[in-house]
Amino acid sequence: MRKPGEAGLAFGPAIATLPPCYGANGGVMGQGGWISGAVAALIMAASPAARAQDAETATIRTLPPDDGHRLYVTDFTQDHLVDSRATVVDGKTLRYLGNLPMGNFGSMNLSRDRARIFIATTYYDRGSRGHRADIVEEYAATTLGFTREVVLPSKRALAASYTEYLQPSAHDRFLLVQNATPASSVTIVDEASFKVLSELPTAGCFGLYPDPSDDARFSTLCGDGGIVTITLDAAGHETARAHIGKLFDPVADPVFITGGIWGGKLVLVSFQGVVHVIDLAGGTPRQTAVWSLIQSPAAQAWRPGGYQLFSVHAASGQLFIGMHPHGFDGSHKAPSAEIWQADLASRKVTHRFALHGALAVTVSQDATPTLYTITYDGLLQAWGLGDKLAPKGKMRQAAEMPNALVLR
Repeated sequence: MRKPGEAGLAFGPAIATLPPCYGANGGVMGQGGWISGAVAALIMAASPAARAQDAETATIRTLPPDDGHRLYVTDFTQDHLVDSRATVVDGKTLRYLGNLPMGNFGSMNLSRDRARIFIATTYYDRGSRGHRADIVEEYAATTLGFTREVVLPSKRALAASYTEYLQPSAHDRFLLVQNATPASSVTIVDEASFKVLSELPTAGCFGLYPDPSDDARFSTLCGDGGIVTITLDAAGHETARAHIGKLFDPVADPVFITGGIWGGKLVLVSFQGVVHVIDLAGGTPRQTAVWSLIQSPAAQAWRPGGYQLFSVHAASGQLFIGMHPHGFDGSHKAPSAEIWQADLASRKVTHRFALHGALAVTVSQDATPTLYTITYDGLLQAWGLGDKLAPKGKMRQAAEMPNALVLR
């Protein structure tokens, strides 16, 4: 069990002094080549460092507050799933800041004020077997240090790291955790006390979408093509539930789990590129717009694809989405060949940018937004927006198997 104050890795400037490299014959590799063992012994014995080496001290660097450009790159680590992680990156400089452990199939998200990091994860006491413990851990965003945890019912969904599986409510009153046993349910955690309040069954429904206007309400997508909206009381118990069916066709054209927010409404995209805008306010969801990104004969074979495949700049109503040609049933995880920009108000695709290989896309929410993309091989890139994408920086090997770019 972690103790408060334990940190993820946060690095400041440091100089590492490497030990000498010893050869098979007992020699030491010096700057000019191999030195005999006897000569090396005399040199090392005569050096002040050999006689009295200064003690090293370790410190934890305090990071500046998250200004809306800090990225958390979730890494699925498919070859060693018990060790998923999040790489923390300064989005303005694409400088590495540290990383956070995410355990087995970990999911992460941020508090609304960006001051706290939540990680929902699972641990087995024998690594890949044994007693199972499902936990939500909280970390401080300034130190990446562990602060507290809450033990959950052992039902958490062990799945890819989508933010839609771990969500704070609109004003950080509740934390919502997606469960699957495979029966689906939602665990409600009180953010202030960090205690489990309730578990709500959500049979046939999956994904968590808080109502941006109400701290006590969230919605979840259902296998019948509909959506359920649940209202909570102050104790985190259900007081009302509304189900609206057939907003999309779950067989002919299902929607991706990724969601965006624009004008207080939920934005979803289907496998065939249909945009659905759903008003979650008032406790009864209603669909307010349905339109297609495929707007010309030349675009007919193009399809959306990726993991976190689109992002919405809420203030301007601009949607950025990874698209690939020659789409087919089953290509919905294919990386991008282009990034398309669409205006949600006019329902028009306004720009198509060539960008190969993006699996996850996100955009900062400031007045002059930056687009961030990451490819299947971990290449993280920042782009200025305009008539063309303007490269602002890149970072290689940001993740082994990237899944999402978490930014608020």
